[in-house]
Amino acid sequence: MMRRSWLAVAVLTCTAIPSLVRAGPVHREQLQPKAYIKEMGTFGTQYAGAANGALTFLVDVENPQSTTIPAVQVNWAWQLVPTNPALASSLQDKTNWGYGKTKDLKPGSNEFAITPNEAIPVCGYGQVMINLFPEGSANLENVWRHTQVHTSNCSYSATFGNPWNQMEPDRVDAQKAGVVYVNNAVMTKPPVCGTSDWTEVRFDLVNRAGKDGSLMVDITDPNGTLPLAEQGVNIKNGQSISPIITMFRPTRTGKLAIKLVGSDWQGKNPIPVVNPGAWLDFEGTCTVSVDPVK
Repeated sequence: MMRRSWLAVAVLTCTAIPSLVRAGPVHREQLQPKAYIKEMGTFGTQYAGAANGALTFLVDVENPQSTTIPAVQVNWAWQLVPTNPALASSLQDKTNWGYGKTKDLKPGSNEFAITPNEAIPVCGYGQVMINLFPEGSANLENVWRHTQVHTSNCSYSATFGNPWNQMEPDRVDAQKAGVVYVNNAVMTKPPVCGTSDWTEVRFDLVNRAGKDGSLMVDITDPNGTLPLAEQGVNIKNGQSISPIITMFRPTRTGKLAIKLVGSDWQGKNPIPVVNPGAWLDFEGTCTVSVDPVK
């Protein structure tokens, strides 16, 4: 009985195998290759600050398919990073988002120009994430690619500006009477990336207040939120002096507001001052480079 039972099982097992062999072929879906972001670059030397115009980048998108993929955009997320972390709070919108123009992807290489709203901080860099839109498309790689944008060979300068230059001379003279005022300002020590965080500005101050006194010279960044300099100065009646004001390096280019405060830091030894709205127009240029996209 044991032997006949074993033979029966063997027969049943053998008859089951041919049914598997006779099964039809397995059909596998042939997936289309997806378009993907190949590289990102710049136009070479560009302005480094927002006041000089935001940077424009070229994104190279490869379409490996033999047909055109319609209506594609490049998304980006742009984060600004100053070299000094203490300045990060002055960059109010540290990350901004945007879309490039919609265009059809022809087979092969396609270039997209993207312009984030804000440029690289002074002596800082930018972190960029980019992907293809619409997200979830069967024809597009749905992956955020990362890269960094760096600056080098930066050169910065500042020019003094004053609303008095647009006014009638007699009206300007009337505002100068009986006060201390700023006659000029020159950035004698511009920022040099990779060195000190401090810069220097020489102020030409004139005292027509009719008395000796103390004052504070304040300089504020283009956002008006970060004090770059708050330095006390003593000035005698009828004197014209040119003190050097030590200023923290600005985080971005643009107009640095100048303000005189008519007392020392304790509010003592007051003296009349005038603030017509003078500024330093701080600007710079850098060579911009982009790391390979990851």
